[in-house]
Amino acid sequence: MRTELELPAMREGYAYRLLVGGRSHVGSGEGSDVWINGRHKDARRKSDPTLSGVGRRAGGRPWGFVIDDDFRGMFTGDDAPITLACTGFLPIHKSGVKRNYQAFWFEEMKLPSLGEAQMREVLRVTPLLTSAWQTSLEDADRFQFDGTFAENTSVLGSWKQLGKVASVDEFDPAVKMRVDRNAPYQSITFKPQGRTDDIKVMYSGDLLLDLISKQGLKMMPKEIEGTAYLFIEAGGFKAENTGDWQTAYYVLQHIGG
Repeated sequence: MRTELELPAMREGYAYRLLVGGRSHVGSGEGSDVWINGRHKDARRKSDPTLSGVGRRAGGRPWGFVIDDDFRGMFTGDDAPITLACTGFLPIHKSGVKRNYQAFWFEEMKLPSLGEAQMREVLRVTPLLTSAWQTSLEDADRFQFDGTFAENTSVLGSWKQLGKVASVDEFDPAVKMRVDRNAPYQSITFKPQGRTDDIKVMYSGDLLLDLISKQGLKMMPKEIEGTAYLFIEAGGFKAENTGDWQTAYYVLQHIGG
């Protein structure tokens, strides 16, 4: 299947997905491959089709994928149409006949607005994993927000990330570090009353409360040779961690505020 579509530009504050009809049932073949403007939408494993076939007890659900940032830029809304191409891996009926049906369409959804009040409510109902939980694996050692942020004046201000170390004692300010570009915090600013410059990240006492990773990460400020540094646990807490597993630490340097 191949067609050209005139579609409006994708808007900020909205999510978009491409759905496939007629293939979202058990026994409907081994999936579909999709190209948008000649570019293949890869699956998690490049050897798989864009959309894998539907497994047992998984039929009848919406079947498709979200249009991510890699493809959103193609939907500019100008005079150039979008070229959509699809193939389907059809099932072979016990009679030997190959047959199927598939239809494709785009959906738009307005994203809900999340302000500070909503994010605090999310924090209130979301227990966060901590290093204490990693040691005990007991639910009592998760961080549960009680509605009040414990102040921590020693972390106030702006910090920039320098890199990552296996332990706080490993850090040597005389050794040049390599910034971890994959780190969630390239920089961060701590404000009073549990706020930071990222609405999804708060803090209480010595814990950085990350609602994306659902972790409470211990913070340790330390002054070395007159320079203020902040060590933040890298996290990665999960029940599968065994033996001598320990989290690493991001190193940040105070830059003002």
